[in-house]
Amino acid sequence: GINECFFFQSPDYGEIKLIEIYDLWGGLRFESTEMVMNDPANCWSAYENGRLVSAGVYTYFTEIEFIDGELKLFEGDVTLVR
Repeated sequence: GINECFFFQSPDYGEIKLIEIYDLWGGLRFESTEMVMNDPANCWSAYENGRLVSAGVYTYFTEIEFIDGELKLFEGDVTLVR
């Protein structure tokens, strides 16, 4: 029940236009468009085709449009621990 979902949070409201999550070998593990920030229902739960993905480091790329219309790109990594 704790940290079971990866999602973006910010005091500034934004709409996620695109998020892509890749494994260490560059395989696309998750992709979504038109998500909303600060909403745990809009998240990556580390499942692919109904199965949990392996523990490890995953890289994300995301494009967020903020309420003022500014479009920003972010990238980073998230570590999945089981």
